[in-house]
Amino acid sequence: MPLGDVSEQNNLLAAYFGAVSAGVPSSFSVALWTGNPYTSGSEEFDYPGYARQTVTNASDWSAAASGRVTATVSFPDSTGASTTDDAIAWVLFNGTAVTAWEFLAEPFAVNDAGTLDDVEVTVYYPNSGNTIIATSSSSSSSSSSSSSSS
Repeated sequence: MPLGDVSEQNNLLAAYFGAVSAGVPSSFSVALWTGNPYTSGSEEFDYPGYARQTVTNASDWSAAASGRVTATVSFPDSTGASTTDDAIAWVLFNGTAVTAWEFLAEPFAVNDAGTLDDVEVTVYYPNSGNTIIATSSSSSSSSSSSSSSS
């Protein structure tokens, strides 16, 4: 699965710098993920009653502040135990393209029927969940790298 899909990056740049509003979706879908969305081998969380949830741009996101926006996502009640490993991340989709993702504060398990806790989806600019900044200096023999995280 493409993560930080190039088409999504281009949509963001075109909307922000090119004044092309056609690239801005009216909504996104949010999924729960059982593994690291950045690596292969993980899968979408599942339990009886599970479905991706829609986050609408004009109404569900907080006002942008300090380089981030947040939406509270409520997943459907469970009618039974999950059929996969625990969820460890949320993934934000624009259609099939991954827009952003982040690890949950704690793994998300569904062991029986009931109401699930809400999930806070916070998107940073840039998305800190998959941004790695590496710098090197030609004037010295050392280099440093840092990873930003939320």
